[in-house]
Amino acid sequence: MMTWGVVHCRYVGSTRNPVRRWSVCRGFPFLLLVVIAGVAGEAQGEVSPELFPAALPNRQLPEGNTDHAATLIDLYLSGFWQGAQVAATGVVDDATFLRRASLGIVGAPPAAETARAFIEDTSPDKREVAVNGLLRESQYADYWAFRQRQWVLELRESVGQGTNFVSLYQYLRQALAENRSWDRVARDLVATQGAIKKDGRANFGIYFDGEPNEYAEAAMRLFLGINLACAQCHDDPYVDEYKRESYWGLSAFFGRIEMWDGNLVAPERFAERFPDIGRSEYSVSTLPGGDAAIDGAGGENRAVADVDTGEVQLPHPENPQTMIPTPLGGEPMVGADEGTRSRRELFADWLTGSQRQKMARAIVNRYFLELTGRGFVDRADGFAPSKPVRHAALLDQIARNLVSHEFDIKWLIRTIVLSKAFQLKFDDEPSAHEAWHAAERRRLNSDQWFNSVLRVTGREEAIYLVGEQVRSLLEEETACRIDQRKRLLVEGEEKLRSGPFPHLADRLPAPPGDFVQSESALTEQEREEQKKIRQTYIAFGKNLSGHRSSARTEMSPTSEALMRMNGLLLAESLREGTSVTQIESLESGQNKIEQAYLTVLARFPGVEESREVLAMMEQNADFKINDLMWALIQTNEFQSL
Repeated sequence: MMTWGVVHCRYVGSTRNPVRRWSVCRGFPFLLLVVIAGVAGEAQGEVSPELFPAALPNRQLPEGNTDHAATLIDLYLSGFWQGAQVAATGVVDDATFLRRASLGIVGAPPAAETARAFIEDTSPDKREVAVNGLLRESQYADYWAFRQRQWVLELRESVGQGTNFVSLYQYLRQALAENRSWDRVARDLVATQGAIKKDGRANFGIYFDGEPNEYAEAAMRLFLGINLACAQCHDDPYVDEYKRESYWGLSAFFGRIEMWDGNLVAPERFAERFPDIGRSEYSVSTLPGGDAAIDGAGGENRAVADVDTGEVQLPHPENPQTMIPTPLGGEPMVGADEGTRSRRELFADWLTGSQRQKMARAIVNRYFLELTGRGFVDRADGFAPSKPVRHAALLDQIARNLVSHEFDIKWLIRTIVLSKAFQLKFDDEPSAHEAWHAAERRRLNSDQWFNSVLRVTGREEAIYLVGEQVRSLLEEETACRIDQRKRLLVEGEEKLRSGPFPHLADRLPAPPGDFVQSESALTEQEREEQKKIRQTYIAFGKNLSGHRSSARTEMSPTSEALMRMNGLLLAESLREGTSVTQIESLESGQNKIEQAYLTVLARFPGVEESREVLAMMEQNADFKINDLMWALIQTNEFQSL
């Protein structure tokens, strides 16, 4: 049942004074809440742990290279500003830095007590310590897997056919959790043959329907930041180097693949090419509710397979030509099919070999755009010989350092976040777009907003508290998954060695290590009791998956604003989260106000803010903490970074 209330609310406020002249709305927002009846009912049915593995966010991820090159960026920018005679805005205060860094690295603001401790800490290196800690959190992989998946989805205007976006996410999550190098990710996505439900990497090919030209075009855009779309039909009118022959020569690298439908191909043929090797534990998310909280479920039973035949023709009504695989700006690879390596593997060799510096430039630009809103070129695929690159010398320096650090993405994030380019104060001056002497205020992306609502309302905590009740069962299931993966890897290697594709056995991952449970094994009765609770935990995740999908759906600015103001996710979270109850339990009004600001905005309230809210609390008998929380969540300060 859906119950709507009449809203009478005024909100006029500045960024630093978010409740100025705000009148408490009687009974709001709870008159607008929709009670979710489906979660409890959904939890009654049996939920397979194989379909929805779950894990709690207690995993410490690899740090990566703990050094960084932030000083390199700072020295360059200081020299540039001096030469350009512009004054930088100065760096943000500690509270703003921590919130900005937390949103940038794990996609959510810091918890209230984390913010309090950081603000009160007097250590000179606390910013670097905080960044290193964020990069170790398992939520880092949870969040950035969504961002990197979005990079792939944005490469195509229409949704790919039969793609399994969940398994694509799971692969990217595993790569991030293992701190897999970016050049390794490039090779995985570009050159893997596999079944998409078993191997998320194969979705890159499925997403582009195995079309050679779309495959090649997407790889160039994602990994080199180059858009060759115009050259598909004619020589690029703006870039002399991008010829039609170049476009189709690149496409020829992807001309010898087939899309296999697992429902039509003989099961034994499918299994001998794509043996089941199980999932890595690192691919299991630590989202509230586990893997069930990942949106984008579906996908057909399809696979990408390399084959020995197939050519790409240069489209021409009178004189079509068979194209030889040709790197951009290089010579045709005559004899490309004489060895044991597939054409796609040869493309990956070129991409991660002679193009390493360009590849590094492209990913550095992407992360600058993601973390600061400004890039060396304005689009992630905006590199071209004819287009100017701002701060080109700095880009080349960072890219060379990234190559020397073996494409360590954590090194790159640490370098950007600890630099002045990330830490500057806001200023709307147009010249800052080129000079970078001030930060640009940006709206939270859909994942940041979604995660922020869950965290500040305490709904994330409430769901994890349910998960904590089944920690022993989750750990037991983890141990079983790891044992199963070890067994399946051995079986898969034997199957490949004895089949027609023995060379594929050399590309299987190494077996996982042992998993040590923190507690003794469960009794059968305890296991059955925890299974029931786990079903509820997973049902919470499935509910959040629908909300996450809705939050990332493209909509008009008005519809999105209304969704963020009064949507079901916010209403549910304020009601079901722990924050309102915890704040209400505090004794003094000042403590309540302080905790509300720390919880929502990760900072202490200003003197004037405290005075005005305290006056409202004393003058209005209907004042409710959930109304204050709702108002703070609607501020520009919360909605942006």
